[in-house]
Formats: sequence, structure tokens, C-alpha cells
Amino acid sequence: MFHLSYQLIFLLTINIFLITQSFQYKTINNFKNKLLTKQSTRLSPLFAIKGPVRYSTNDWLDCLSTLPTSRILDRTKFHIFCLSIWSGIIVYLYKLHSLPISLPGSIHSILGAALSLLLVFRTNSSYDRFWEGRKLWSSISLSLRDIARLAYLHINSSSHKRLAELLVAFVMSLKQHLQGERKDSELAPFLTSEIELKKVQSIKNRPLYLIKQLTIFIYDQIHTNSSDSIVTTLHYNHFEESLHSLSSSVASC
Repeated sequence: MFHLSYQLIFLLTINIFLITQSFQYKTINNFKNKLLTKQSTRLSPLFAIKGPVRYSTNDWLDCLSTLPTSRILDRTKFHIFCLSIWSGIIVYLYKLHSLPISLPGSIHSILGAALSLLLVFRTNSSYDRFWEGRKLWSSISLSLRDIARLAYLHINSSSHKRLAELLVAFVMSLKQHLQGERKDSELAPFLTSEIELKKVQSIKNRPLYLIKQLTIFIYDQIHTNSSDSIVTTLHYNHFEESLHSLSSSVASC
């Protein structure tokens, strides 16, 4: 009993320490994000974005709090529920009705070895897919920033807001396309024209359609603001490289 009480005290101390570190890390991270947002707003209110969310092992408490809204749990909850019911029925029959269920020990060793190999393969495959997606998202972010930076130099300032709305709408549509969703409420704030919103609603591949709209918009703006055909072609070629990168990334997703 004496050793047990010391173990409980030790475990409680570790839990309190972990919770304290988690809240401390979250507070510092939120302060950094607010500071970065204020600095970016001072430099350019139009293209200001929030600071990136950085995850750490200290965020385990926050991760647990997001379980009710987890997309993975929402997709697997039916399978988990069915397996739980099936396991409960087996345990009930075994405990209360003496159901004769017995398996030799060799089956566990054989299945354990097979499952371990399967888990290793699946883990490596999942990590490869995650890293490939991470590289594609990095390429998309870089292309979007290049378009915004070039637009700041070569496109009239009165058209910056419209371009920013198309860029954000593209990101939203790509997120929905990859997750198998079609939420018009997320795109409506960035597609101000009712005709354009209805057109997007009827399109199957929305990201490619918005890339097309970006191409048309940039082409019109550059040819409207410049009278020199050579300079116009050079400026458009810079945009075309980034637009081509966006199309390649969408095709690879």
C-alpha cells in the first residue's frame, strides 16, 4: 500500500507537469501567431495571413479535445461501433453463457508476426503518402506566394483584392476536392458574383476551373496595363510558370 501511494503521487506529478507544459507551449505559440499577424498586417493588409499552426508533442491535451470534430473519427465511427458491438456480444456469451471459445497459442504467434509485417508496411506507405502530400502543398504555397508577389509589382493595385479572392477560393476548392466535399458556403465570400458562384457550383473539378479563371484574369490585367508587347509577354511568362506549377500539383493530388 505504501509503494502504491508513492506510485500514484508520482503519476499525478507527471500528469500535472505535462498539462502545465502543454498550456505554456500553447500560450507562447498563440502569442507568436498574434505577433506575426500584426506584423504582416502592417506590411500589407491585403495579403496578410495568420501565423502557421505548429504542432508539438506537448499538444496532446488539445488533440484529445478535438476528437468530437475529428474527420477520421467521423469516417471510422461506424466500423468502430460495429466491432465494439460484436466484441461485446462475444464477451457476453463467453462470460454468462459459457460459450466454448478457445484458440491455441500458436495462432497468436503466427497472427502476431503477420500483423507486425502488415503494420510496418502500412506505416511506411502512410508516411510516404504524407510526405508526398507535404511536398505538393509546399509547392502550391510557393506558387501562390509568387503569384501574389508578382501581382503586387505588375498588376494595378485596384485589382489586387480580386486576385487575392481568386487565390483563396482556389485553396478552399482544392481542400474540398481532396476531402470529397462541396461546401458552397466556404467559397461564397470569395466569389462575389452570383453568376460566377453558380458557374462554380456546376463544375465538377473546381480547382482547375479556378486556375483557368486566374489565368484569364491575369492575362487581361497585364495586357490592359502595359502597351509594350515584349514587356507584357515577359511578365505573363512569370505568372505562367506559377500557374503551371499549380496545375501540376492539382494533377498529382
